[in-house]
Amino acid sequence: MVEDEVKESAQEEGEEGEKEGKEKGKKKFSLKLPKLKLGKFKIPILIVIVVGLAVGTSFGVMKYLGKRSAVKNEKKEEVKIDVGSIVSLEPFTVNLVKSNSYLQIEVSLELEKDNESLNEEVESRKAQIRDTIITILRSKAPNQVSSAEGEQQLKEEIKNEVDSLLTCGKIKSVYFTTFIMQ
Repeated sequence: MVEDEVKESAQEEGEEGEKEGKEKGKKKFSLKLPKLKLGKFKIPILIVIVVGLAVGTSFGVMKYLGKRSAVKNEKKEEVKIDVGSIVSLEPFTVNLVKSNSYLQIEVSLELEKDNESLNEEVESRKAQIRDTIITILRSKAPNQVSSAEGEQQLKEEIKNEVDSLLTCGKIKSVYFTTFIMQ
């Protein structure tokens, strides 16, 4: 019986030791913060903090985006292309020469003028311009216009011949909007 009491007291002391060890371990790693007693001011303070964060974030984003758009605008201003006024001509369908079979070319083109004073002259000379372009196209063989170099030479030839007709200005460029060989 004495042995039983000794065992029980040893067990109780062991259990108390474990509890104290656990409590000491908890004290080492636990961090107790003082409780703030804000009472009825909790919600208004939280609202002010949230609104402040939202305003600060939006201000930062707007400032960042403003700088990016300013940089893009500067780049756009640097790359200004001076495009003159453009006159569209009706499509041309012409037979090509020196072909083994019946071959046609259909071309739609636009002429870029160097000044606005050419508007009236180009409109009044449209028949002459069309005739000149048809004559140039009819003199070409299929192998002369089928390559990229051939198209570029054709543009140059059309530009030079049309320029020779005009007195108020010059043609800056010739653009093909349709180019079909059949």
